[in-house]
Amino acid sequence: MHGLAISGVGMMTLAMMTRVSLGHTGRSIHQPPKTVSVMYGLMVLVFISRVLLPLVDMSHYLIWIMMAQSAWIACFVLFCISYLPMLARPRLMVYLVKAG
Repeated sequence: MHGLAISGVGMMTLAMMTRVSLGHTGRSIHQPPKTVSVMYGLMVLVFISRVLLPLVDMSHYLIWIMMAQSAWIACFVLFCISYLPMLARPRLMVYLVKAG
């Protein structure tokens, strides 16, 4: 259940927020901020520490849970730091000039 929730809901939420935020503010979805890969890496760490590590070593369960919580919080704090400035400003006006 947690694997589905973290992988499916958590990662898809992050993916949609990062892509839609760029598109709706007039930025290229093909050039996200450099922090996006760190955010996705943190979400993978959440999955590993919440789902896989407890299967390997249940004696450190509380540590794995706290690691997952910390990575989750860090991921979305990093999203806010990276995307809040662009979401708080007016939309970029991109004019396409037709060649020829």
